[in-house]
Amino acid sequence: MDSIFDLLEHWTGLQPDKVLFEFRDRLGQTSARHTYRSFHAHTLALAARLMATPSLAPGARVLLAYPAGLEGVAALLACARAGMIGVPVALPRTAGDTAMRRLHAIGENCGAAALLTDDLHAARLAQLFAAAGTTPPWPLLALDDGAASQDAGQVVGSLPPRRHERLLFLQYTSGSTGLPRGVMVSHENVIANARATLDHVPTGVSWLPQHHDMGLIGYYLFPIISGGSNYGFAPVDFLRRPSLWLRMIAEVGATYSSSPNFGFEYCLREGKVSDAELDGVDLSCLRVLMNAGEPARPDTIRRFHRRFARFGLARTACTVAYGLAENTLNVTHGGCGSVAVVRDARAGADIATTLALADAAAGGRAVEYASCGTPVAGVEVRICAAESGRAVAELEVGEIRVGGPCVTAGYWNNAAATRALLGGPVDEGGGIEDRWPLRTGDLGFLHQGQLYVCGRSKDMLIIGGANFFPDDLEQAVAASGAAVRPRGICAFQCDDGSVTVLAEPLRADTLPDPAMLALAIRATCGLLPDQLHVVAPGTVAMTTSGKIARAETRALFEAGKAEALASWRNDAPELPQESDQASEQTSWRSAVQRAFARQGIASDSVALADLGIDSLALTEIQLELEDVLRGFGSGALAEALDAQLLQRLSQRSLLSALAPLDHGQDGGADAAMAALAQLRAALDDAIAVRMLEDRDRPLPATEDRSHPLPAAEDRGHPLAAVDSLAPPAGRAGRAILLTGVTGFFGPFLLDELLRQGDDELVLLVRASDPAVAMARVEAALRHARLLTPALHAQLRARARAVCGDLALPSWGLDPAQWLALAHSVGEVFHNGACVNYVMTYEAMRATNVEGTRTALRLARDSGARCLHLVSSTFIFGWSAKGVLLESDCNAGMEALDFGYAQSKWVAEQQALAARAAGMDVRIYRPSLISVSTQGAGDDNDVALRMLAFMIRHGIAVDTPNQLSIVAADVIAHNIVAIARQPQAPVTPLHVTADHYYSMTALTRVIERDFGYQFRYYDIPHFIDQLNLRCSASDPVYPLLDFFNRSADKIAAMQLKRYSSNAYRQARDALEDGRADPSLELTASYLVRYLLEQGMIAPLTVAAEVDGGAARD
Repeated sequence: MDSIFDLLEHWTGLQPDKVLFEFRDRLGQTSARHTYRSFHAHTLALAARLMATPSLAPGARVLLAYPAGLEGVAALLACARAGMIGVPVALPRTAGDTAMRRLHAIGENCGAAALLTDDLHAARLAQLFAAAGTTPPWPLLALDDGAASQDAGQVVGSLPPRRHERLLFLQYTSGSTGLPRGVMVSHENVIANARATLDHVPTGVSWLPQHHDMGLIGYYLFPIISGGSNYGFAPVDFLRRPSLWLRMIAEVGATYSSSPNFGFEYCLREGKVSDAELDGVDLSCLRVLMNAGEPARPDTIRRFHRRFARFGLARTACTVAYGLAENTLNVTHGGCGSVAVVRDARAGADIATTLALADAAAGGRAVEYASCGTPVAGVEVRICAAESGRAVAELEVGEIRVGGPCVTAGYWNNAAATRALLGGPVDEGGGIEDRWPLRTGDLGFLHQGQLYVCGRSKDMLIIGGANFFPDDLEQAVAASGAAVRPRGICAFQCDDGSVTVLAEPLRADTLPDPAMLALAIRATCGLLPDQLHVVAPGTVAMTTSGKIARAETRALFEAGKAEALASWRNDAPELPQESDQASEQTSWRSAVQRAFARQGIASDSVALADLGIDSLALTEIQLELEDVLRGFGSGALAEALDAQLLQRLSQRSLLSALAPLDHGQDGGADAAMAALAQLRAALDDAIAVRMLEDRDRPLPATEDRSHPLPAAEDRGHPLAAVDSLAPPAGRAGRAILLTGVTGFFGPFLLDELLRQGDDELVLLVRASDPAVAMARVEAALRHARLLTPALHAQLRARARAVCGDLALPSWGLDPAQWLALAHSVGEVFHNGACVNYVMTYEAMRATNVEGTRTALRLARDSGARCLHLVSSTFIFGWSAKGVLLESDCNAGMEALDFGYAQSKWVAEQQALAARAAGMDVRIYRPSLISVSTQGAGDDNDVALRMLAFMIRHGIAVDTPNQLSIVAADVIAHNIVAIARQPQAPVTPLHVTADHYYSMTALTRVIERDFGYQFRYYDIPHFIDQLNLRCSASDPVYPLLDFFNRSADKIAAMQLKRYSSNAYRQARDALEDGRADPSLELTASYLVRYLLEQGMIAPLTVAAEVDGGAARD
């Protein structure tokens, strides 16, 4: 059977009364229905009517402009059966819309002889043409219903012989309206693609547009070929009622369905699909729920499955596919996973970017791509360098090229585009016989046989020889948490090489900060755009299939038609070019300026810490400046310019301090060293003063509590506007507030609070709305391997989110919201903090210091029973005291020289002051919180990062310094259990390991139990090895400066020990207190996590890479 008509007749003979197509309205009621018998007869009758139309000769192209339903599908097959070529198009809504412009362009390109539609829309189209002051360029034909009443046998004799080599139809791709390209799709193509894709007789449900390949071919042609059925409804009804999609799947027992990524996101929006709407729905029938048609987001797939798994949706059904009209439809399918990668983005003329699997060092710069699966049967996929066509290696990005029987003959009436697509001479029929390879124009890479798609080659941004995908920049903005439309973001490169990003706001009255969006791009992609504009909704153009039309959007922007509501520009001044006569004494200035400019730093008057620069970028600047200064002959200056000092400086202040270098090396370096020392001393003094001021500043005056807080249900009170903050009836003043819930330790505290009590929980989360906040909470619990069905039920029943930010005054809450929160809360667990060993005190002050002040103020204003503060043993800094008691508090502010320790010290001092004033404040000082007993960890864990480096390089430190690593779940259990005791501990509690051990003892256990071997060095020589071996691929790389600056201080603490008597006494008094895991168990948790995350190689691989050099 060589044509789709052969197959339709075959299945009509076997199963004439089986439902082939059914279409439903917005209420889910059947509006049209065809069995195999009725559809076969209907298409034959329509074909006969077409042949009887004088203006339509064999081979004529007929535009098919039908509303969503079954008539357009029947008309398409009728055209082909009558020897004509159907051309599906979208119905225009207005005389000047994109669909009308595209209709004109397609009709002109294909030389249309007529436009076929129904009676209602023929009249409507005539009105639209009249409104535009024109007449229709083609006859508008409407076939009346009488065509359907004829018997198939009466008309079949008048139809032309079937010729399977004839084109089945023209599928116009969803690109530019000005340059439409009609893909010539044959019977052979569609049959081959259906048989390659389907492995069962399918029952489908689809709301996808029927004039596009995925909706038309996948759900109206594939069933005819395979003997299946499809149940459809209109895209607009999906938008009105997305639950209709899922209900129909369950009702008809659908085995497959599809949507672009936005459809899955749409179902996840708050209020779009409620559990009540899905009562009784069972999605276990689905074999394939495919994400295709636009870039699939791994996080979307995960969240969609989590949301609907309780309705029977299997994770294995949630797949990703890749396809394009030029290959009929599908190229690959069955993608179920994802991979996070970082790129070494150097390229020459050939666009080819080498990727590496992301490790902990990647941090926010890793990009996650969804697997698009493996090639469908008979289809070959290669990744090739764009210009040369050479095949590239695994994890190297190149152009995706495709071969096989599904590759079409090219574009109608466009020989040049066909040659570019298929790379061969065009034959007399306008196509190409030898169709390998099909050049997709898409960029991707292969990994373990799976295809990953990165973007379009024509959209590639090439900056300084590095390749960037606009999709990555757009996703960075979408994932920033800002109030932007996920499908209203567009990144492109202008002719002058500048990178522009446009973003549409979710709400016109709440504009996101464009500077923050630009910084989000830099943090994720390593690129700072040249300009970012928040633009009016509707500015970002879309293709007819819902993809971003970057070229059209760029044209609108360059024509000045994009209204900017808020703008940010990277106005870095162009660096002066040195003349040939430039002296050695002034060359250092340009080198310093270039180091800043390479990180996209435009301002010369703002300190690096205030620019939000991350630790990796800071390390890169520091190392580049060290090279500059060493090259100038001043190694001492290079060592003096450490990261702690550097990030407190602006470019201008640094240039001023180094100005003596203008006088050359004779005295200039010494004077610059003195200037830096003076600057450091002044900055250190200023920080010390600020810390003491922050410590001693009292809480704001108590709110007027002479009248009780009004009930939330008092609708005349401002609390009526903040329902998300109001406590449930009867629970006022009983809820426990938890901060820092989406960090590493927070989920473990939340888990224990849910398990050990029945209190309502209020969770402070940085998010745009409560639904997003709860999604973040669930993601954090899942990452911590805690989200069981039982816990999820408890979370839903007892916890609610409040959107706030620790770094903002009053956490960003307005007065009414603050009062509502205070009315709710009866106890506070303040765990939230910024944990970073590189940032300055000023950079961390808002979150760690002011955030704690606000927590204390809330506890005071609410009359809370107690505030529990998760502090840290880092409040002692680099103290070399022999034994640090729990009653010690470092009152003298000694040995505090980095921001995290400084900010945690001030925060705890504020808490101690509140406690002295009568508030019930309980303080817990964990040491290094690390991998849980269930294997959940944090890639930013400093102990894990250093241990990964040691194992990778086979070196370790030989020192007796106490190392206290505690399992996150164990100490969370104990802290919450102790907190629930009525008697407050007399002193803060050192939540540390029960028994003394050192890093040396830990690595010895790893040698014994896992076989990794180490060469041991004392601290100074280990630091030398760290500097010698550490590269940007090592997780510890951003902390190089921290360890270099701290080496002497760490060595001085070799005899320091933490006393934890009060903690152990409180824990041992518990009925279910959990003991600290042994060193052997701790080692196993750490190593297994590092292996699982790919931060270290398995022993056999490590041996091959290292060659055993570290073990001699």
